[in-house]
Amino acid sequence: MKTLAKSFVGLGFLLAGISCILRLVKWHPLLALYQAPYFAVWAFAGICLFRPFAGDKERRLFFVILAALSLLALFFPKDHYLPFLQTRTVFAFLFMLLGAGARACFFAAAGIAGAWLLSPEGERPAMAAKKSWRKWTVWGFALFTASMFSGELWSYLGWGAPIVWEDPAVIAGMVVWFYYALFLHLDLLRFFETHRIAWAAVFGAVVAFVFACLPDMGRLFPPTWMP
Repeated sequence: MKTLAKSFVGLGFLLAGISCILRLVKWHPLLALYQAPYFAVWAFAGICLFRPFAGDKERRLFFVILAALSLLALFFPKDHYLPFLQTRTVFAFLFMLLGAGARACFFAAAGIAGAWLLSPEGERPAMAAKKSWRKWTVWGFALFTASMFSGELWSYLGWGAPIVWEDPAVIAGMVVWFYYALFLHLDLLRFFETHRIAWAAVFGAVVAFVFACLPDMGRLFPPTWMP
């Protein structure tokens, strides 16, 4: 069953990758910024496919998160919104792609921490789990930081200002960055006990979803291929 499940995930990863490439080709030279949820799902599927899991609880939780993100991206697209104007710089695409990868890393850290919290106390390898979700958090924070800098460069080259303060999506992205900056400080300084840091990692996925994913989603409606 594990091999069969992994085969389906691998097939989904391949098809999602093709879909993402076609989306970029279809909209070029425009930037389909609201397609980011699809890219985040593809990145998280890659993590599920290639990451060695610590146990069945972690594997199942990762697949539940993957299924939830896939359904949300499918039924809450903003395809009816116009994309940004012509993208004359690669920083526009880096802003979207790096941000999608960062979200996938944050969800991975939450999945590892959540599986650790669900395990019995005698079966909790605290140090190994903590190092694992810390690694994914660091990767997510680095990618999110690079995404923000790419967005600032794109904004400066396109509109003459590095930050458009009137855009609520920009302010929402800063909430995610400050949350994980605080999280890493508390984690690395060992300010909280392991189970509290684990809950903070799980809550971080909620913060990332609300402030980084929801702005890219619209109202609920069936995909265009459904009757």
